[in-house]
Amino acid sequence: MNRFHDRLEHLAADADVLRPDVDALRDRARRRTIRRRAGSVVAAAVVALAFVLPLNALLGAVDYRVSRSAADESSRQLSPGLPSAPLRFGSAWSPDIAPFGTAQDSLAEAESDLGYKLYTPDTTAASDASLIHAWVGTEDPGGEDMLPTEPQATVALAYSSGIQVTYVPWVYGVKVPAFSQGSAAESYKIAASQDDSYSTATVAGVPVLLTAYDKQAGPGSVAFNLGSSNEDAQTIAVIGKLSAPELEDVARSIIQQWSADHPDAA
Repeated sequence: MNRFHDRLEHLAADADVLRPDVDALRDRARRRTIRRRAGSVVAAAVVALAFVLPLNALLGAVDYRVSRSAADESSRQLSPGLPSAPLRFGSAWSPDIAPFGTAQDSLAEAESDLGYKLYTPDTTAASDASLIHAWVGTEDPGGEDMLPTEPQATVALAYSSGIQVTYVPWVYGVKVPAFSQGSAAESYKIAASQDDSYSTATVAGVPVLLTAYDKQAGPGSVAFNLGSSNEDAQTIAVIGKLSAPELEDVARSIIQQWSADHPDAA
């Protein structure tokens, strides 16, 4: 029995000697666990970055223009004529409310420093004679891997009939494919298939994206792209609480004038 007690005392003594080492080992194990968890967080962050960076590169390779409205001044279009959300302006929309920019005293003032020719409609519903408001805003550069690198002028015109027309130059990725009305048409079809607020049509040979006038949702619109290249391409929207044929007639006037100046454009 005495040997048994002696053995227990030796074991207890050994345990006291080993306890600091055990505690140290436990502490080291705890720190390793923390480091592993931290490593997992870092690894997750790396995976996230690995996803985000190619995504940003992808966005840089897609036409990425801004189309501002009174309802949303930063809604973006990801491919030719494909808005990120339907062109809903709300029942409170008015052609007298500036969608962006600063009021100009005249059309001549609005056109004075745009850097591009402004094709204005010439119809019964909208013409220079019936213009009541003109605004000029600024389209900021899109940032890294985006073109152009300088700000561009945006224009909005309002007419006594209740129609408003907006002109927004493209901001696009450096790797975006060349401008194509075929690509725009395909984008419009995708938009219409995913949201019944949209429909598609062709006006004067140019594909357009239509939003019907609705008293609750707001005015109708005809949106389209004009350009011979990414550098001079614009998104133009004809907006108003009018029927689709009336809005299309205004769009047709703009398109026909542009086409007369660009007979070789695809």
